[in-house]
Amino acid sequence: MGAISLSLRSFTVLLLVSWSAVLASANNCTDNGPFFVEDIDAQVTDSPVTATFSAILGHVVSGYNLADVSVSIVSSDQSVIRNADISVTGTGSQRVISAQAIPKSSGDITLKVTLADQESRCSIQNVAVKVRALEPRFGLSSADVTLVTRPLTSTFPFRLVFGHGDELKLNQTVLSVAVDDTSGLLDNNGVVLTMNGDRFSEQQGLLNIAMTSANLVVTPSKYPATSAKSVSIGISITASDGQLTTSISITVRVDAVPSMTGWCEHVVQLDETLASIASTHGMHWTTLFLMNNQTVLNPRDLSPGTRLSLGRPYIVQPKESLHQIATKFGTSWEVLLHINQPLLVDGNSVYEGALICV
Repeated sequence: MGAISLSLRSFTVLLLVSWSAVLASANNCTDNGPFFVEDIDAQVTDSPVTATFSAILGHVVSGYNLADVSVSIVSSDQSVIRNADISVTGTGSQRVISAQAIPKSSGDITLKVTLADQESRCSIQNVAVKVRALEPRFGLSSADVTLVTRPLTSTFPFRLVFGHGDELKLNQTVLSVAVDDTSGLLDNNGVVLTMNGDRFSEQQGLLNIAMTSANLVVTPSKYPATSAKSVSIGISITASDGQLTTSISITVRVDAVPSMTGWCEHVVQLDETLASIASTHGMHWTTLFLMNNQTVLNPRDLSPGTRLSLGRPYIVQPKESLHQIATKFGTSWEVLLHINQPLLVDGNSVYEGALICV
C-alpha cells in the first residue's frame, strides 16, 4: 500500500510539473516559428453582430507548410464573448476569425490569438474588442436637419424618427429637448414633441433597430432687436432609456419678418443713380423709373434719402414656386431673386409664408 501511495504521489507531482511546463511554453513563445505578418486592428461591434477579422500568417522557416499552423483563440470575458462562439476558417497564410457576442452583452474584452506549428513553436497577439451596448438611436432621416420658419409662426411638423437597438427598451426610451439660443427668440417651451405611436424597423449597418416617431414643432417668439435677416438656433434632442443616451442637433432658421412700412423699398445713397440701383436689383432703370414716376420726376435728378419702391409686399402661398409668382405678376423669377436677396439664395429657397417683394 505504501508503494502504491508513493507511486500516485510521484505521478501527481510529475503531472503538475508537466502541466506547468505546457503553460510556460504557451505563454513564452519563441521567435523562431510562426508569426503574424501584421498587427490585427482593434475591433468594434454591436451585440449580437459578429466581429469578423483576418489574421495573416507567416513562418520563420522558409517553405514551411502554413496549413500545419493552428490558430486558437481565448476570450478574456466569457460573459461577453464565449470561446464556443469563436470560429476560425481558412487555411494557409490567411485565416478569418469570427467572434459573436452574447445577445445584449457589452464590454471591452481581449481575444488572445495563438499561432502554433507542429513543433510547438508559437506566437501570440492580443486583439482588443469593444462590444457596444444596445442603445437609443435616431433615424437616418433625422440627421443634418434645418427647419425654416418666421417669428410667431410654427414650423411644419417634422417627423423625428428614433428607436432602440433593444426592442424591449423602446417603450422606456424618452426624448428631452435643450435649446441653445442667445437671441431670446426661442426657449424649451417653444419646442413641442408629440408621439405618433407607430412602430417599424430601420437597418443601420448590420443592426436592425426598432423605431418609432414623434412630430417636432418649433414656434419662435417675436423677432429680437437685430438687423439680421435671419437667426439660426440649435436644438439638442436626447433619447434616453434611463441608462444610455444618444443626442442629435437640429438647426432652426428663423427669418425676419419686416414691417410693411419700408419693406420693398430702397433708400437712395450718395452718388447712386437709377441705373446703378436697378442693376443691383436685376432690372432695367426704366422699369424702376416707371415704378417711381410719382416720386422721381426726373431720372437724372435723384437725391440721397429718396425712398424708391422696388415692388409690393407679397406673402408666398402654399405650394407656390418663384416661377409661378413671377408669372402671376408679369415678371421673371430672376428679377424676383435679385430683388429679394439675401432672403432668397436661389430659385428653390422660397417657402410658404415668406414675405417677398414682387
